[in-house]
Amino acid sequence: MTTARDILLKILEAIDYQDNREAFVDEFLRNIRLQTLVNLVQSLPSEKQIAVKQQVSHNQNDPEKIASLLKDNFSQQELDQALETAAKEAVTEYIQTITPTLSLSQKEKLLRVMEEVGQVPQAA
Repeated sequence: MTTARDILLKILEAIDYQDNREAFVDEFLRNIRLQTLVNLVQSLPSEKQIAVKQQVSHNQNDPEKIASLLKDNFSQQELDQALETAAKEAVTEYIQTITPTLSLSQKEKLLRVMEEVGQVPQAA
């Protein structure tokens, strides 16, 4: 099974990313998890949002407690769907941002990677 980390590393290889790829992927995945959390909390009724935000704030350095909090408020299906949506949006936005700066060769390699993983980006 291809993981999000694998896909991101393939994208970075295709575009000949010069900096630390592992660090980039770690930060990118961290941002996706954060966006997922924000999206999920925003889907709650406003009273519940306040309570969950406070609990997250009090436990921000404890990923296990935050995961438990999410499981208390959302089904596994909702969690998976929110994570998938945030990941697709983040990758699409990144690709749209970098595409104008890529060479034809890089664009072709990137397109092959995206076809391979079944995520051909929409034309910008």
